[in-house]
Amino acid sequence: MTQNAQREAGYRWIGISVVAVALLGWLLALYSWSASSETDAELERQVALNGEATELDARIAALRSEVTQTETTREESSSELDDLQQRLIETQEAVASSEDQAQTMQEERDALEAEIAELTSQQNTLRDDIAQAQVQVAETSQEFADVGERLEQARRQEVEVQGSVSDLTSDVARLTEEASGAESRVQAAREAEASLEQRVAAARQDLEEIETARNTVEQSTETLVQRRDQLASQTAEAEGQMQHLQEQIVQLTQDLADRSERLVELQTSIADMQEEAAQPARAAASGLILGERYEAGPVLVTFSDQGTFEMANASSVEEVSGSYFLEEEMLTLSDATGDLGNAEFPMRCNIVADAAGFTLASEDGSCELLSGISFSRIGQ
Repeated sequence: MTQNAQREAGYRWIGISVVAVALLGWLLALYSWSASSETDAELERQVALNGEATELDARIAALRSEVTQTETTREESSSELDDLQQRLIETQEAVASSEDQAQTMQEERDALEAEIAELTSQQNTLRDDIAQAQVQVAETSQEFADVGERLEQARRQEVEVQGSVSDLTSDVARLTEEASGAESRVQAAREAEASLEQRVAAARQDLEEIETARNTVEQSTETLVQRRDQLASQTAEAEGQMQHLQEQIVQLTQDLADRSERLVELQTSIADMQEEAAQPARAAASGLILGERYEAGPVLVTFSDQGTFEMANASSVEEVSGSYFLEEEMLTLSDATGDLGNAEFPMRCNIVADAAGFTLASEDGSCELLSGISFSRIGQ
């Protein structure tokens, strides 16, 4: 009995030991399975964390690149802004200097116009004097002609009187000879002689009067000739002065025309300088950076600071170039040459700036081909 009890107790302990060992095995198996599951989860979590870390590193690198590019762009924009401000200051100074020069030229022009007006007045006065002198010369010439005619008449009368005196002298001689032969005719001859002497005296008196008149006429003629020469000299001098004044007026008119032309050129230059200074500012306000390239799909476009553009399609190898004008968010493309296709120019497009570049919109239907297309700056 005791042995059986001991044997049963031994079997019982063996069973308990087996059960304990089995339980321990199951516990070890459960622990191993749990530990394996946790290890796999930990591994998966580590892998996930490594992936997130790699992605974060890539994003950090990309963000650093974007920050570097943004700083570069900001430095370039700041440099361009400084250049634009410097050019604007220089342009303003040039405009101020040009305006001062234009004001000075305008004052000189006013002075020249006043001088021309004064010279024109003097010229008109000289013309009046010359006209009066010419009238006086004409009157003097007429008087001279009248005096010459009177002198000619006096000379003819003198010849006639001298002929009469010669005839009378012949008659006296003839009558004197006849008086010696005819006493009866003495009285008649004396009477005739007395009459003839009276006629001779009258003729001599007429001759003296004619001589006096001739002397007077000659003196008047000499005076008139001197006056005519004096008037001719004065007329020549006045004509010389008028010619000199005319040359001065022509020279002043030419100077005025030259200065007016220079003034117009200066005003045109000022307008061009103002337009050149305003063009980069308008371009910057509209999102354009002159000289940079922009793309919209296969289309590439460049706007220069000289007012020209170039547009190319990389896929179809088509190119178009021409002129552009930018004013108050309105971009006008004109004078286009190249592969135009169905495009019609000039094109008027509204330009809207954005962070990447700009977008075009149709204004009056001429920009339908480019309406809605957004162009981005290459390198953004």
